[in-house]
Amino acid sequence: MIRRLKILPFLVPVLCLLAAYAAMRPDALLARPDIPGTANRLVYDESDLTAFALRGLNQQLGRLPGRLDEPQDPDWVIPPTTFPQKLREPQPPFQSRYYLEYPTPALLLFWAGYALQSPVNRDSVPAIVADGHQFSIAFYAPRTPFERRLWTRLHDAVQVYMALGAIGLIALMLVLARGYESGQSWGGPYWLAAFPAAVFFSLNRYDVFPTLALAGAFAALGRDQRGRTGVFLGIGVLLKLFPVVFVPVIVRYLGVRRSVRFLAGLAGTVLIGFGISALLLGVEATLGPILVQLARPYEARSWTFYDRLLPVSLAEEKVGRLLILALTVVVCVWTRPRSRDAVLRRCTVILTVFVVLAVFWSPQWVLWFLPFLIPLGRNRWWPIGLAVLLDTTTYFTFPVLFWNLIGLSPFDFSLLAETMIYVRGALWFALVVGLLFDEYRERSLRHPATALARFHAEREQRLAAFLQLARTRGLPRGLHWTNLTSLGEPLLVHDREERCLALLVPLEATFTPEPGSAMEEVPQAREPRPITVIFRYQRLRGPHCWRRRWQTDGRAIFNLRPEQVIARSEGRFKPVQSI
Repeated sequence: MIRRLKILPFLVPVLCLLAAYAAMRPDALLARPDIPGTANRLVYDESDLTAFALRGLNQQLGRLPGRLDEPQDPDWVIPPTTFPQKLREPQPPFQSRYYLEYPTPALLLFWAGYALQSPVNRDSVPAIVADGHQFSIAFYAPRTPFERRLWTRLHDAVQVYMALGAIGLIALMLVLARGYESGQSWGGPYWLAAFPAAVFFSLNRYDVFPTLALAGAFAALGRDQRGRTGVFLGIGVLLKLFPVVFVPVIVRYLGVRRSVRFLAGLAGTVLIGFGISALLLGVEATLGPILVQLARPYEARSWTFYDRLLPVSLAEEKVGRLLILALTVVVCVWTRPRSRDAVLRRCTVILTVFVVLAVFWSPQWVLWFLPFLIPLGRNRWWPIGLAVLLDTTTYFTFPVLFWNLIGLSPFDFSLLAETMIYVRGALWFALVVGLLFDEYRERSLRHPATALARFHAEREQRLAAFLQLARTRGLPRGLHWTNLTSLGEPLLVHDREERCLALLVPLEATFTPEPGSAMEEVPQAREPRPITVIFRYQRLRGPHCWRRRWQTDGRAIFNLRPEQVIARSEGRFKPVQSI
């Protein structure tokens, strides 16, 4: 598979990983001081990676999660000012529980950073570190041998997380390159996953793993592996809660009976994952991080749409936001999606509303859209363009612009930052409009059963219209069309160039030579010939342009059956059953 793919996109995460490693100090989480300006933060973000390392460190210490209030940073400046002093003072006792904002199954990933390290005990970890805010710890340069040993441990764990993120991104590109249908040779522009924001947040966050699980779920759905679809989606829910909003759309697409295996795989995976967590850590420790996620407060300093494109009152109304999201889901399942692309479109609309209504902004959310926009971009240009704009806009906003705004640059970029929020809002709006337009376009040309029934009801009239047009075209030369006989059932396809339904009708045509023509003395001129006639379900021109009917241009494809026409169309015609 890899041999047939262009290798460059798969090298980008590896090269960025090596660049991030080169930017790091060996005994700290800080970047090397000889790197000019903020260049290191184009590939490496100390803060969030330190949060993962702290969660993994607390897990290695045998502590239990469940603390609901996030530790407060005493400085929020670089370098920290009060943290070094508190680190050298007598340490307070450990909190009863440590803060964890991610579902407890994610601890397996955080634990992996310490899997190859020696065991650690509480005597070697100060309480201000174990229960501290990641910002102070990330930007602190250790000064004593004791501190260097501890920060080296955190540093090594961070490098493991980044390596796992690069592996996850490569796996995601492989899934997207393969596509969501069996036998598919082109799954979509998978190279979009090698753009700056996608690579940056794959290495410096862990959202690539629920995104990979989401892509696996839709790949299994495309191959009608319903149980496996539920398992992959369940894994995504165990790592991040957001994939649960897609369950109604998938159930509506499959139908109640065919959803049993999907729901069983989903419920089984989620129950097993959280069940093991409850047995090992306890119910309170398992529910605590979920409550933290559900109770996140409105962050006025975050670059959300509130107080800009949305009223602040909505940010303070959790029930109102949930009702809007629930209404979006209801609208998206009001009618049954009849194609996998329709499922992807509707899930993307729900995800967009979910992101827009969030009371805080996390730039890594741009990763969540890749399993939708890349498959949708295999035959359409605009999802590719929007994916590129969303990626580049996000990357420019964070990390490029963000690190200037917090004081690392003498220039004031606040106006530009505000402008970028509106740009981001315009892109989300354009995404939803494009999805709704494509949904309308597909629905207007879809309803294959109705369109096919209409053709059968008008079959004689349609064939008569074709026969009349064929006679006026004068082809084949010297022959007059006399009669048409059916050779089987027509084949309903989607014409990707004309963007409409089409029928490939197998017929047998008979001719009589025209008097005085060169064909008059040819015996074979009167022999029947197999043809395939193409009828397209298109809008009428003129005052009744809102109506559709089966139309033909009078052309025929000689000596080919409909199946052969599809095989030679180079992907133009696609049977409706597999759309």
